[in-house]
Amino acid sequence: MAKKKKQSKNPADILSRKKNKLDWETFTFLENLLVFCLCKNKSVPAESGVKFQINLKENDDSICLLFNTDRRKDSLFRNDEIKPDYMVLYVKKDLCLCTIIEMKGKTEKGAKHGIDQIKTLHTRLKEEIKNNLPNKFKVKFQAILLTQFNADIPRNLIVQEKSKGLTILPLQYNNRAELFNYISKENQITEKYIHENIKQSGSDFLIEKIFAESALHERIADNFSLANKDKINNGEKIYINYCLSDQDYAALAIDNAEMKIGVKEATENFTDNIKNDLLKLGLEERQHYKIQKIN
Repeated sequence: MAKKKKQSKNPADILSRKKNKLDWETFTFLENLLVFCLCKNKSVPAESGVKFQINLKENDDSICLLFNTDRRKDSLFRNDEIKPDYMVLYVKKDLCLCTIIEMKGKTEKGAKHGIDQIKTLHTRLKEEIKNNLPNKFKVKFQAILLTQFNADIPRNLIVQEKSKGLTILPLQYNNRAELFNYISKENQITEKYIHENIKQSGSDFLIEKIFAESALHERIADNFSLANKDKINNGEKIYINYCLSDQDYAALAIDNAEMKIGVKEATENFTDNIKNDLLKLGLEERQHYKIQKIN
């Protein structure tokens, strides 16, 4: 009987084996979101006759992460009928904004269902963030209901949700909507869509690329994971490894008390770049996070 070939533990090889399927045995809700749901491209295909993109403006000094939360048959929720479309996390100095985006057709029934989807994801995210992130990280929530022109908008429901603290902005556009101006600030429900052509440009932040492209579906056993085993074995935590190169990798460990970052690398290049990126976002070492070398 032939021996089973041992799989490589190099971070790049682990990443190459990653499949687009949630793993509830290994990860929690937020971990599954961060490992499997991030989009590499911020231009999304049409759904219900509408589509959108997010192009960052030059010198914006932010990170912008787009999550595909519509998992079809691999739902983030136990009920497979709950399939919110997208979520955007926009972070810059003094602002951490989460915008849920629901795409619907022209019927009022569909739009009402869209609001239910938004409310479900909003409630779950608030609960998860409260239970898993340090209290010093304040996240603001809002939503966008994106439809075609002449769609029936349930404005009474939108006003009702506004009174409860959730702004849902109905935007109507028949071509590919550019949503940067609506995910980078807090909206008002009375705003109208104004199209702006924004030249596509890549992010200046290394950590955005790492988040979007390099999350590993396996945890690497090392001295950092051993020191943070409480975050691995506890249902309310985050512990994710990220591939930095063939041999180099990072680990993100978060709970209600703190955020820690471990980095294994031959030089200090990644560590310095991560610190610089976080400083641009207003996060200072020791005050907001701890970073250490993985031996």
